[in-house]
Amino acid sequence: MQKNKIGFIVDSAIGLYGKEIESDNVRQVTFNITDKNNVEYNDDNTVLNAERILEEFDKGNSFKTSAVSPGKVMVAVEELLEKNDKVIIFTASSGLSSFHDNILYFEEEYKDKVYVVDTKEIGYAIEVLFKSVKEKLENGEDFFEVLDYCKEFYKYNYTSFTCENWSSLVNSGRVPKSLSKFLNALKTRPVINFDVKNKLGGIVKSFESSVEKILNQFKKVFGNDVFSNVEYVVFYNNKIDESRASYIRNKINSVFSIPKEKIIEKFVPNLVLVYTANGSFGLHIRCKNKSKNRDE
Repeated sequence: MQKNKIGFIVDSAIGLYGKEIESDNVRQVTFNITDKNNVEYNDDNTVLNAERILEEFDKGNSFKTSAVSPGKVMVAVEELLEKNDKVIIFTASSGLSSFHDNILYFEEEYKDKVYVVDTKEIGYAIEVLFKSVKEKLENGEDFFEVLDYCKEFYKYNYTSFTCENWSSLVNSGRVPKSLSKFLNALKTRPVINFDVKNKLGGIVKSFESSVEKILNQFKKVFGNDVFSNVEYVVFYNNKIDESRASYIRNKINSVFSIPKEKIIEKFVPNLVLVYTANGSFGLHIRCKNKSKNRDE
């Protein structure tokens, strides 16, 4: 029996761009990012990258994003179906973007040919999922079993971010201005989860307490005995103060027994950075066993 040829579409929430990700059977569709002066950027990491975004925040700029146009996706789908039997589309978490919901109808439009996967993740987690799916299919694993693997993937993950204050969330339209003024006056900072839409992970008073909050939430999701069962940890370091970055590395090392040189450290994808802004950081934790507490 001849193996199906599979094409793939990823969006820019994967944190890889252009030639880093595209090939004969892989296409990337990008979000649009608009600043407060209504200058629009294509999220392809050319004109607007992480360094530039942080510089713009320092100048008082702010940003909003818009979901990928279904028309862009349709063009990519049609192109891939010329040489492939099926196409899998990996989207940014539906908790962050409406992109997944906007294109879910493609599964009916291209019945038995197009499959839309809500990764419930951003960044490195999508990269790992995409690469592992590609490898499984190239090795001849059953297509629908691989799709089931995609649906279960997020249940092994925990990803959370914290911002220095609430201002960037207001500017991006994610938090009401009146609430932000009150919370900023109290000198609090948000903890954000992206797996469920508009899910606030908590409110904390300090940098140190934000780290503790993220780790405590992780423990709540995966259980008290999970710390020795972690596969890897990603530290999304959005150019925070080095003393704080060192504090986080030391914390990861002591809690998970992961050598500092084994911690994966990188910028968060642009799509998230424009919401979290300067002074923000995140942790992505991948476990060997899935959480029993994840919603079905």
